Amino acid sequence: MADTTRITVTLPTEQVAELKKLTDNVSGYVAEAVARRLRHHLLGGGSAEPQGRARSLQHGGVG
Repeated sequence: MADTTRITVTLPTEQVAELKKLTDNVSGYVAEAVARRLRHHLLGGGSAEPQGRARSLQHGGVG
């Protein structure tokens, strides 16, 4: 399992209510959303190295 770090994120109440309708695991949902955004960002670079790093992030690695 990948190392984790606990953080606090402040979201609008309406977003939290909608998240809780979608999932019981808000932390996991947010982690997946962040990983997708990071992959998108890293894949936009066009070099081979960022693609390998994006794959690592997809599987819980640090890069």
